[in-house]
Amino acid sequence: MTADNLIAQGQRHEQNREFAAAAESYLRAFELAPTDGRLPWEAARLYLYFVPDAALAVRWFEAALPLLDNPFMARDTRYHLGLAHTFLSDDARAAVRFEEVLADTPSHVLACIELGKLLTRRGDHARAKDLLQQAVLHNNMRSTLPEMFPDGQKGSGHAHALAWMNLGRLALVAGDDEALGQTAVTHLLEDLDDHARGMTLANEARAAGKPHSAIVALDGLLARYPDHENGGELWFAIALDDLKRLDEVVEMATSIAADDPDWAARMVSEVLRRDSAHPAALAFRPAAHPS
Repeated sequence: MTADNLIAQGQRHEQNREFAAAAESYLRAFELAPTDGRLPWEAARLYLYFVPDAALAVRWFEAALPLLDNPFMARDTRYHLGLAHTFLSDDARAAVRFEEVLADTPSHVLACIELGKLLTRRGDHARAKDLLQQAVLHNNMRSTLPEMFPDGQKGSGHAHALAWMNLGRLALVAGDDEALGQTAVTHLLEDLDDHARGMTLANEARAAGKPHSAIVALDGLLARYPDHENGGELWFAIALDDLKRLDEVVEMATSIAADDPDWAARMVSEVLRRDSAHPAALAFRPAAHPS
């Protein structure tokens, strides 16, 4: 078969979602056309995102890199290599590749995010925060003024969510920056209507042994979605059992008693189960059900 025949075969495999077979076809074509950097690149793309096999992705992106004439494609290949090394838990090599991308294009949004995540894991919170905030800024500029960027990459809601989610993780899970955490939750909820990520931040903060940070995320979530059942349940559990904020639980019960007397009564009952002499709980009077 000719290289063109093998490329067509690989494309058919891709259309049929036979990604490993498609990668093999592209690599067989590369044997026949060893100066065509697109062929190992396409195989590497499939190995990274669809097969998946990050080690093979690294091998073939590395093979493609010296053969690529397009500088934007070469830069993005370095980004993909960084991501592949991340998947292999090789943060040192990943950091090198992301730094190369940002040295070439400081406004590369996803490289800012990925390096910010990596530096958060390393404990370099100051630079991680700077990179993630740059990601927000550059993503906004690429969304509103795409003509400023010759590489043609535009901003996206996905990148906006990733940047703010990882700023939230930096603030509430890895660190203790309540103000930044509140800002991140606000953007996730108001800009993106993403209550799932708000819940994820709360759960991750609690799992990290940071109940106060979890409450920050939940306060933002419940301010926007006061009827969010899972958010309310988690707030209740943390306030009762992690923080022992019995007074706040009774205050919450009092504030919702008119709208949800059963839930309010349950909250007060749980307070009394933990402190049978709690004055505010003993004084609580649930609203009567309408007849």
